[in-house]
Amino acid sequence: MSGYGARSGFANEYEVVEMLNSPEMALTSGGIRQALGISPSALISAEKVKGTPKPDVKVIINGESKTPVYLSLKKYEPEADFNHLCRTSVGNYKSKLGFCDRVSEVLKLFTGELHPQECKSDILASRAPLSDRLGRRANLNEINEVERTEVLKFFKDNRDKVLNQVFCGDDPGMKPGYMVITQVIDDDKKYYTIGMDEIIEYYRSNYEVRITARGSINLGAGLTAQRKGGSGSPSDLQFKFKPSVIVENLF
Repeated sequence: MSGYGARSGFANEYEVVEMLNSPEMALTSGGIRQALGISPSALISAEKVKGTPKPDVKVIINGESKTPVYLSLKKYEPEADFNHLCRTSVGNYKSKLGFCDRVSEVLKLFTGELHPQECKSDILASRAPLSDRLGRRANLNEINEVERTEVLKFFKDNRDKVLNQVFCGDDPGMKPGYMVITQVIDDDKKYYTIGMDEIIEYYRSNYEVRITARGSINLGAGLTAQRKGGSGSPSDLQFKFKPSVIVENLF
């Protein structure tokens, strides 16, 4: 996520928290409350979840802190339709998802954690351009067919594990029950709230693993795995999606 995108996302999270907590904004937040199954008379307290767990906001209903509702918040505009889901190092994903060593090596090469000159001699589709790209990463179109097939097979065979990890994280006690998407068009904001299980089921039904023209991984329905790039852990593996796909297909 770009610096602007991250700042915009954080601002959206705090705006939704304020909206849920403010009696003066009860009408604006009514759609979210209704989607969460919270009655208009219920007393709720919303707060930003600290740190970097999967949910962004915790909602406590009538003081019952033992059974909070966790929300994942996303925001998009027509000209900025991709949104960050999660990112970490290939090594961390290996422990969470179970990559084999071969898939892990290819993904490290893909993200730039490994450079082409450091990889095994048979992993690249062609060794010819190696001297021209020292310090660069290799996209998946530059990997030989056997290795590419192995990576794609992993993502195909582990569909449910991948989807649950990128949308829900690995802490069942903090699984987001809902996603709230803020749509911004010409300064007009609309809020769409959908159950996370319904979102997961949508991506399960539209899961199609392939390599894009730019050598990243497309998992179907606007969901991609790519190198983070930019500043701050640029060689992380990042999953992104298009919130508009959810808005257009589940509302």
